Amino acid sequence: MSSSREDIQQQLINHAPEKFRLPFRYALSSERLELTWKEITGEELIQYVIPFLSTHPTIKALDISHNNFREAGAIALAANTTLTTLNVDGIQIGEAGAGALAANTTLTTLHIRYIYLGEAGAIALAGNHTLTSLDVRDNQIGDAGAIALAANTTLTTLNICDNKIGDAGAIALAANTTLTTLDVSQNQIGDAGASAFADNKTLTTLYAFDNKIGDAGVIALAANTTLTTLHIRLNKLGDAGATALAGNQTLTKLDVRNNQIGEVGKSALNQSTQARREEFMKQKLAFLGATGAHDRNNVLLENNNPPIVCLLRQYHYSGVNKGGNKLHKVLLEKIMDYNKPKSLKVII
Repeated sequence: MSSSREDIQQQLINHAPEKFRLPFRYALSSERLELTWKEITGEELIQYVIPFLSTHPTIKALDISHNNFREAGAIALAANTTLTTLNVDGIQIGEAGAGALAANTTLTTLHIRYIYLGEAGAIALAGNHTLTSLDVRDNQIGDAGAIALAANTTLTTLNICDNKIGDAGAIALAANTTLTTLDVSQNQIGDAGASAFADNKTLTTLYAFDNKIGDAGVIALAANTTLTTLHIRLNKLGDAGATALAGNQTLTKLDVRNNQIGEVGKSALNQSTQARREEFMKQKLAFLGATGAHDRNNVLLENNNPPIVCLLRQYHYSGVNKGGNKLHKVLLEKIMDYNKPKSLKVII
């Protein structure tokens, strides 16, 4: 009689070196296996980790970063068909290892930082069509790597911080239409690269700290109407850029620390924060204080917010507002989400 899966798992644990036993036991009751910083060699990976994963397909996430295996280990991991999240930070897997991981069709999240992928590795990863989140920080991918990744159409989150990327790479990334979160911090992006993001309609979060972006780039970027989070500290913007950002009505989180902003720019940002907070509370109180469906419609129409008006009519005509209090409660949360201008948190 063949051994049960549970018996095989227990045998693998009992025969594994001590450093594997506790992580293996924890993984039996979870979907995650943590094996970071354990000096795992390629031989150990193939002898203990790969068999354990194959007998425990419910494990979906593996953190095996900062260990000692190289290309052969990465190729073995790439053959796995049950993992969806993998972290191999700090492991010198080489071009062959990166190519093997790029060919995997079940991973959706991959962390592959600090391993000097270079542009060839980035180009290989750009060809993957199942990854939705990719972190390749500090890999020297350059503009060529960034341009290749910008052409990917499945990624929604991308971290390419500290990769020697300039305006050419930024311009290509700004043209991408699937990314919603992008980190291009600690690169060499200037005004031309920052300006390209002004017309992007899909990004909601942009990290661009420690670049070379000045007032011209920030003024253009301030015209973007979809970004809600912008981290742009350690750049070269001054009062003109800060004043432009103060006029943006979609940002809710803004970090502009360690720039060249004077009292004029700080005042503009502080006034914008206060004005938006007051306007938001005014709209909220106006809605709560309104009586009758007709009055509520007027409040929302005056604030020029068609999505909320449509929601209001939907609830009203479906009979949900039998008793105005229930209508208030149902829609207040919607108003908090949709109403503009939203409150703004600024770190100066």
